[in-house]
Amino acid sequence: MVFSLFNRAPRKIDEVVKVAEDFIAPCIAMAGDELIRVADNATGVLGFSYGVIEAMAHRANLSNDDSFEALRRYLSKVFGGDAAQVEKALSAIRDIPKDPKWARSIELGGQTALSFLAGEFAYPPAAFGALGIMLTGTPRGP
Repeated sequence: MVFSLFNRAPRKIDEVVKVAEDFIAPCIAMAGDELIRVADNATGVLGFSYGVIEAMAHRANLSNDDSFEALRRYLSKVFGGDAAQVEKALSAIRDIPKDPKWARSIELGGQTALSFLAGEFAYPPAAFGALGIMLTGTPRGP
């Protein structure tokens, strides 16, 4: 199991943030900065990241409040502690489920993270490549 059996939620939150960072960074690297900066693809990256963190927080048995705190901490690291950018990202994330183009990004992030944590990807880059596939709209199998 990736997460420890610590009973204290703050420690689990830190673990979720660290594992999520270690998972999301290669996903973004494989998708490529140029792809992420195209049009509104950053929204897809936010949704994907949110899905990853939600799934990992659920797997670590965190409450909804603790899951949200993990997301806030992750975004704070991403934006170098800029509270205004974190709030802007959180606001954008709240709107993603209503966006027909990006609503699936949350689900894809969650599914990919859970599969990765369960060891269903024999070679991690297969998991890391899911973000790039979503952003390019490349069809995946039947």
